[in-house]
Amino acid sequence: MRVIIQKPDLDTCLTALILGVSEKDEIKVLPGQASKADLDDPAVYCIEAGGSGLVHLNNFDHHDQLKKLYPACRQAYDKCSMQDERLKRLVDYVCMVDVRTQGYVPAPFPTLSNVFSGMLFFEKSPLQQFIRGIAMLRMVMDNNIDPFGTMPKLDGWREYLTAKEENNEKLGAVMDNAIFFQSSHGKKIGFGKSEVIGDFTALYDKGCDVAILLNTAFGENAIRKFAISSKDIAVKSLLLKHIDEMETGWGGHDTIICSPLGRSSNLSKEVIIEIVRQYL
Repeated sequence: MRVIIQKPDLDTCLTALILGVSEKDEIKVLPGQASKADLDDPAVYCIEAGGSGLVHLNNFDHHDQLKKLYPACRQAYDKCSMQDERLKRLVDYVCMVDVRTQGYVPAPFPTLSNVFSGMLFFEKSPLQQFIRGIAMLRMVMDNNIDPFGTMPKLDGWREYLTAKEENNEKLGAVMDNAIFFQSSHGKKIGFGKSEVIGDFTALYDKGCDVAILLNTAFGENAIRKFAISSKDIAVKSLLLKHIDEMETGWGGHDTIICSPLGRSSNLSKEVIIEIVRQYL
């Protein structure tokens, strides 16, 4: 089996698990979308690598801004006509995390998302992250673990949790120097700059309606990356068109958008802050 992905995340890895992908397959991690030839070839499984909506060609993606599609794992689950309640619950969880479903309240630490994030910190190679992510989700299934609950501290996960906790400590220190301001409509906005991969929890904990993170050394290639998120504000529809006028390639979901995948953003923090301040 030939498999193409852009980056390993929960949705990508669960889609791969559903499709039966293993480390024995020919797996390629690309910085951008798969080629048209690969997207048009049903023998090539493209997972979150373009071809949104073309499930009949074994393309599983949902990032086309003009289409309203389920996450890739739901597309794969439906295409395979599975009737496994445990797997369906795992799909439900990953979908909620992936699109940041409003009203979803995570279980106490560590959640499955926490463990997965820790694995990404621990494993440096995107290919190994992808393989380990599939194995992690298979372990959830094999051990009948509720994905919505607090995760057990399994032996194979302890190093991941340690990496996650260490990253949280670094991120917490960075948040002590965060910038806070009001938007034109009275929303509290927080901006944080970090050289570690972070989440938005620290800014939310300070009462922010919208959180902006600038990671100055994101991923294996240490690119400069922005992420803008909210728990309940549709930042994509309110901001993306204005950002796109200055820098193309941004994308995301209703409540979270990020700068272009695989390359550094050229926008300044002042530009991003001003766009958020003006349009939220």
